[in-house]
Amino acid sequence: MNPKREARNLRLLLPVLLAASLRASADDETGAANAFRPSELVTKAMPNAGVARIEYRNMWPEKGCPPEALATVRREMWALWAVEDVKGWTPLAEAPADVAAAAKGIADRFQARYRAFRDEFPDSAAVWSDFRKVHMIARVGKLLSITIRREWYTGGAHPAHSIRHLIFDLSTGRRLGVTDLVAEEKRPELARRIREAILAKRGLPATATDGEAGLFAGAKIEPSNAFVDLRGVGFTFNEYEIAPYAVGAIEVVLPFDAIADLLLPAAAARMPTPEEIRAATPAAAAPPPAP
Repeated sequence: MNPKREARNLRLLLPVLLAASLRASADDETGAANAFRPSELVTKAMPNAGVARIEYRNMWPEKGCPPEALATVRREMWALWAVEDVKGWTPLAEAPADVAAAAKGIADRFQARYRAFRDEFPDSAAVWSDFRKVHMIARVGKLLSITIRREWYTGGAHPAHSIRHLIFDLSTGRRLGVTDLVAEEKRPELARRIREAILAKRGLPATATDGEAGLFAGAKIEPSNAFVDLRGVGFTFNEYEIAPYAVGAIEVVLPFDAIADLLLPAAAARMPTPEEIRAATPAAAAPPPAP
């Protein structure tokens, strides 16, 4: 499989997933979270003035049913998007009206740290940056899947990156983890299939070594960062989790039919049927255009 072509195909797919989700939200008031409203805060870097580059892009759910389900989605989503790396705390934002002010507070504190750095090291050429975005929203079957990406630089050899996923039961708003999807006794088999999928993406056989795959020696596949979209159930391993920084984040997706025998009955009941997938995104189901 060609990694560049796969990345391009994924870029084509994600807007379709988001568009399908937002169309569903406009027409259907049911479910834990609907009517996602975009918000953004963007600052152009001006190093001589002690101003860092900031890009904050969020999608905030305004409606949902029942109300407690909406509250859960908002709380979990905001906690992941807004956590501050120095203090490790999250400013409150309990309603859509709170989001812009809270995001500005995060930006102001980041800018204050950057100005303090510039005052202490005026000759440094380092330009700080902080990028946060809601990368994907997918309503699939009876699940809501949200992906949040962050990239930040506060000095050093390279920026840091984070890709985190949230999966919610649409009817209750409860956040679901891998333990809610796959029984404990089947998780070693899940890890084996994920490793095979990683190797397949690199055009390697299942017998390939960790070194041949670019993984850490003895890398232990412990899937915990999962998402669901119209391709299947996906898993992301951030940089340094199972491979060096140069490899970047590793993502694999197991098609629904390739993971069906591992799913708990309740999880299987939440997954979409093939008919639902075709009806939701006919464009995504079609073969992608040639590069």
